[in-house]
Amino acid sequence: IIITGSQLPLMMPRSDARQNLIDSVTCATSMFTAPHIRLEEVAVCFGGKLMRGNRCQKVNSSSYGAFESATYPYLAQ
Repeated sequence: IIITGSQLPLMMPRSDARQNLIDSVTCATSMFTAPHIRLEEVAVCFGGKLMRGNRCQKVNSSSYGAFESATYPYLAQ
């Protein structure tokens, strides 16, 4: 399961919604194109980063990099 979202609505100029959706779908489908990659946990894909869902937190309510994983490395970037 990969959760994503955006800071700005899709139809707004400079929205991050489209890129976050593309990134999350790319991560989700990577299991089928690269069998050595396994994602068997809940993850958050936001701001160009894939983070463990149980280890990330929202650190900013207006920045495109709103979520961080301070104590664990990113799953992908």
